[in-house]
Amino acid sequence: TALEGGMLPGPLAPPLDQYLPVEAQPYCRSWFHWDPKLEIASAGVPVLIVQGTTDTQVFEQDAEWLLASAAMGELLLVEGMCHLLKAAALTAAAQRAAHRDPLLPLAPGLMEPMAAFVHRVAD
Repeated sequence: TALEGGMLPGPLAPPLDQYLPVEAQPYCRSWFHWDPKLEIASAGVPVLIVQGTTDTQVFEQDAEWLLASAAMGELLLVEGMCHLLKAAALTAAAQRAAHRDPLLPLAPGLMEPMAAFVHRVAD
């Protein structure tokens, strides 16, 4: 609520401090004036909406709403992919591990379809 009101809440109590640390709050606040559905509707270019089935921050329904707004949109739904584009189960431990380990590779099923989309729209 503070971020939406243009204020920075400051340090939060655990575990919220892990999800919204003080140093990330100005960045997060800067996004509140954008409406993703309006932005994607006005893009005027082909858009690939990438969504993982184990993303606990943005959900499949959100991707469907964006897709409905995109004049030239495609949805790539990647099984078992979390918000960081890595493979992760829905358990809290698996999600934390995916967020903390920079060496984890991108989720299987992401790169090939994404590259194919780029090649298709570039031609």
